Amino acid sequence: LDECHLRGAQRCLELARMNRGIYIKAAQFAASIRGGSGDRGIPEPYVKALSVLTDQAPCRPLVEVSASLKEAMSLGSWPESA
Repeated sequence: LDECHLRGAQRCLELARMNRGIYIKAAQFAASIRGGSGDRGIPEPYVKALSVLTDQAPCRPLVEVSASLKEAMSLGSWPESA
């Protein structure tokens, strides 16, 4: 069962890195569920594998996301005016 969890955890990590966005947030949430859950919670291999996304999450340059931010937040000419 441990090897199954290790394979599954690596697959979940790859999936989150490949799809980004909400997948990264879901993986971060899953990695944060630790305290008090014991054997009934998320298996430790998943927590360990996904915890890298809490401080090593992939990022994108501002130039790639600025158009989406402008549209979603009505930012006008930002960041050009800065």
